Amino acid sequence: MNKAIFWGVTMLALLLNGFGVYDLYMTIMHDPAYLQHVPAEMIAMIDAFPEWRRLLWIVGIFMAAIAAVLMLLRMAMAERVFWATAAFMGIGFLGYDLPFGNGLEGYGTAGVIFSFVLIGIQAAFALYARRAARHGMLR
Repeated sequence: MNKAIFWGVTMLALLLNGFGVYDLYMTIMHDPAYLQHVPAEMIAMIDAFPEWRRLLWIVGIFMAAIAAVLMLLRMAMAERVFWATAAFMGIGFLGYDLPFGNGLEGYGTAGVIFSFVLIGIQAAFALYARRAARHGMLR
């Protein structure tokens, strides 16, 4: 396994999931400049989240960031945390947002596709972490 690619993937995971933490913070704080391009339906959907759904969202975002840090620390546990992140995202999106949370209106078509892409990215990071562990990059 190429070390440069490993570190590149790790930095990508840190940047992507670090941005996720930033996005979460700015969204929860209702920053008007940050949210100016977000449809009102999406903001209304997020504001209407029950507390358990909001907690699922927050835990999922922070688990993604923790998984990226675990990759940086070269710990094999990163794989399991990336899988847990994908599961949390999937449960929130497929288990609440789409069927009960007015998700199709809130997300819009592009948002639905993007959510599936984000879940897929976390799964891809998990698969990469598994491969890295098998090649001795993670311990």
